[in-house]
Amino acid sequence: MGQIDCAAIREDVETAIAKPHQEVRPRHSNYPSDIGDDCVARLVVSRTNWASREPIGRRLALIFHEGTVHEPALTKDLTAAGYEITRQQQPLYDERLKLSGKPDGWFRKAPFLPAPTLGDCKSSSERFFDRVDSAGDLEQIHWARKYKHQMMSYGLLSGAKEPSLLWFKN
Repeated sequence: MGQIDCAAIREDVETAIAKPHQEVRPRHSNYPSDIGDDCVARLVVSRTNWASREPIGRRLALIFHEGTVHEPALTKDLTAAGYEITRQQQPLYDERLKLSGKPDGWFRKAPFLPAPTLGDCKSSSERFFDRVDSAGDLEQIHWARKYKHQMMSYGLLSGAKEPSLLWFKN
């Protein structure tokens, strides 16, 4: 057997993992995760001319993949810690705003969260995790500003009257 080409193996695996996240899918509403985008034209085109959108790059697709891996682990950890999670991935839609989304759930555990509280789970790098202690910290990180808009959109869509939670897993 010859020498193993580790770079080619890594390329092959990363390409396979990223591919499902790079598909351009039909889109007929705005998504809460995009609503905070600074470019209004990009938002309009992504909904009205979705077929012309370029697929996301492999690096970003791999980041999204990490989120799909870590979200179930985080909800499992929260459940093991006694948190009740209801309405997981419940679709929400507002026809007038053409806005749709699926928050990760409503979280509850006395005395911390005595009433069900809207929440979403995010995986993060250690570098990002160490920089965020409050919602205000998200404003200092360009791409993380979208999280605040995403949670505000979920609150609007669900009719939530209380603040929402953004859970980060390092």
